Amino acid sequence: MSEQTKLSAAGTPQSAAENLELYIEALTELAAAIRASARRTQAADEQTAAELNRLGEDQA
Repeated sequence: MSEQTKLSAAGTPQSAAENLELYIEALTELAAAIRASARRTQAADEQTAAELNRLGEDQA
């Protein structure tokens, strides 16, 4: 086992802090991915709405 894995398995205060830091890092990356996905979804929705409006105007 690596030294970090041994520390984590032993449950030392240092390993707990390091694991929390890794968890925070993972959550930060997840939040960024969710925000990027939301921006892409919003852009796609706006593009679709514009296209539907254009098609509706063509029908009138």
